[in-house]
Amino acid sequence: MSKERKEENKILLKKFWKFLKYRFLLLIVTVTIFATLSHTNYLDYEKPITFDKFDTITFENFRGIEFLKKSLYRNERFAYVVTTIKADINKNSVTVESLFHPSRSSVYNKQIVKDC
Repeated sequence: MSKERKEENKILLKKFWKFLKYRFLLLIVTVTIFATLSHTNYLDYEKPITFDKFDTITFENFRGIEFLKKSLYRNERFAYVVTTIKADINKNSVTVESLFHPSRSSVYNKQIVKDC
């Protein structure tokens, strides 16, 4: 009877490890999707806007997904803006390009967007 119980325990342990392995895999996939969406909103993507069109940027352009913070120092009226600057240096010239990334920028109080 003791030998049967050991075999039963081994089978249960194998099932447990198999279950744990699939749960861990699911967790890794979920974290990867979460990280990808929080970095760049691929579901509602808008390409970067150059500086020469800055006057066309409105709160509707802020398409980033906000996951964590809803306030900054107890102030709920702020936005998270992501920009980049690209520089190209040649022998006789320098080209600088400034970009606003709408799909990575977000407004934390959606009521502000509706009021404007």
